[in-house]
Amino acid sequence: MYMTKFNLRNVVAIAICLAVTTFFSSCGEDTPPAPQPPTVSAIEAETTVLTCTVTSIALTVTGENMVSFRWSSSANPNLGSGRTLTVTEPAVYTVVVTGEDGTTVSSQITITENVTPPDVRIISPATTVIPRDGSIRLEATGGVSFVWTNNVNSEVVQGANINVTVPAVYTVTATGENGCTATAEITIIGETVTINGVVWATRNVGVMPFTFADNPEDFGGLFQWNNANPNWHPNWDGGISDGVPRSWDADNDPCPEGFRVPTNADFIRTVTNSPRNFQWTEVNGVSGFRVGSGVNSMFLPAAGGKIQSSSDGEFVEAPSTVYWTNSSRIVQGTILGEGRVFTLGEHPTQHLFVHTATPRVTSAYPVRCVAK
Repeated sequence: MYMTKFNLRNVVAIAICLAVTTFFSSCGEDTPPAPQPPTVSAIEAETTVLTCTVTSIALTVTGENMVSFRWSSSANPNLGSGRTLTVTEPAVYTVVVTGEDGTTVSSQITITENVTPPDVRIISPATTVIPRDGSIRLEATGGVSFVWTNNVNSEVVQGANINVTVPAVYTVTATGENGCTATAEITIIGETVTINGVVWATRNVGVMPFTFADNPEDFGGLFQWNNANPNWHPNWDGGISDGVPRSWDADNDPCPEGFRVPTNADFIRTVTNSPRNFQWTEVNGVSGFRVGSGVNSMFLPAAGGKIQSSSDGEFVEAPSTVYWTNSSRIVQGTILGEGRVFTLGEHPTQHLFVHTATPRVTSAYPVRCVAK
């Protein structure tokens, strides 16, 4: 029998060769494989849109044979050198990746921004005056969720609609789909307000007597002194045919039930110059004076009037607020009466003034009532 004689040295060499072939291409080589160029699979991000709730985004590079990273944007050439970059601004972000072999490859991702607030609006109700023992329904649009608050109490109501029973400034905060918010507000008042102890209606007498206008900024009707008839009469004498001054007759009072035409003293008690409690302003584009402050205030629109300058009366608009009182006086030497009015206005030098005057009873002006 033929037997082969093994050399131990050869056996060891073969074993070593077999072991190193997992690292080298063949036995006998003693250098690693050649370095490989980088490959970038993607820049991963949960979203590419910054919003009011998503204020930062993490960008992460995925790929192979990546050794180092350099992030940049058009605004900043050196943003970071890590595999992940957190961004807070909209931009086109570029990453340059260096591979094992020293070569580079780049990739880009665009991050946009949506932080536009919602276009929140309160649909105007038919009236902003809460009826006695009633409520007003307010409705907001322009968002996906809404929260209502007011400046009188701590009540917080969620939802697009709300029924209000308390006079206050109501604010709705709307949230859009992007998480951004915006607010709108509306002032809701009651039928009356008390200023310096005088209880006033919050609206003028309406176009028809014994009614109120729908809203505080509405002019309402124009009435001649001591005349509840809204039709203008060029020869109206105010009932002062005997030449004796008088007050507005109860039968001719155009105020609704429970109210009356104010006296001159009611106005003087309400409006004060020291400290001044009135200011020229606008409500829904209508100019006038606000007397008082906050919920304890009323708006007197500058409604103009009619004077006896033609057979039909001439409508006069002025940056002054003129309202009838229930007192009158007689023009000396005639039986033609003059009704007393209360005036808030602006002097040509823009100083505010307050005074009473006595236009002819044939003139027509608005009426703001006080509670009986």
